[in-house]
Amino acid sequence: MNLKTMCLFLCVSVLCAPAFAQAVSSGDSEGDGQSEIVVTAERIKGSVESEFPPELILDQAAIESYGASSVTDLLAALGNQTQSTRSRGSGGFPVVLLNGRRISGFAEVRDLPPEAIRRVEVLTEDVAIRYGFSPGQRVVNFILKEDFAALSGEVEYGGPTAGGRSETELQATYLKITKQGRINLSAQYDRDTKLEERERRLVPASADQSGLRTLLPSTDAVQLNGTVSQALSGTVNASLNLRYDDSRTAS
Repeated sequence: MNLKTMCLFLCVSVLCAPAFAQAVSSGDSEGDGQSEIVVTAERIKGSVESEFPPELILDQAAIESYGASSVTDLLAALGNQTQSTRSRGSGGFPVVLLNGRRISGFAEVRDLPPEAIRRVEVLTEDVAIRYGFSPGQRVVNFILKEDFAALSGEVEYGGPTAGGRSETELQATYLKITKQGRINLSAQYDRDTKLEERERRLVPASADQSGLRTLLPSTDAVQLNGTVSQALSGTVNASLNLRYDDSRTAS
């Protein structure tokens, strides 16, 4: 082979190599005709570990849209979304979890403000069985923010335009959440004045009574609720809940 023929052979080899490599690469990508996408995400701390995914998830914006002032009001607003379809009638009261764990009782969470909740998960009745409850209850898991503090108050007053019975409600709540635990204190005072016959222009049966008999009694009620929760380990929490109720009626 002379020098001219050798140079021509090398040039042809160099020009053909990229085209051959490109053809092989294209053939490899189209060989199986399938592609696999793997998504890895970190589980939110406090969510329920279960093979059954939540039926409903509420983020902070969705929680605020209900306009609730406490967990009690939020559960009432959710209504049928937390009722079981497996039980007879309207369904039982849902199982309430806090950060994926059982609580000592509903009084432990009833006064928590929605602003402290990071996420709400509504799960199926199959999850309730895992926590030792009946299969006729759904599960509502409240995931709290890890660092939160708030002091809130609420005042309500109602009464008729023509005078008579009036209703007053005063409520104050203090909440502090840290990584080690939480403190929740709440106080509520309700007062309803009495309604007498004369305030509705009713003629008394006897002149001696002078319309002073009560159609509705006067009531005074005080409710105090306190919860202290402390993390003992990564899987164990200790909670103390104290509640005081006092109600008086006069008629």
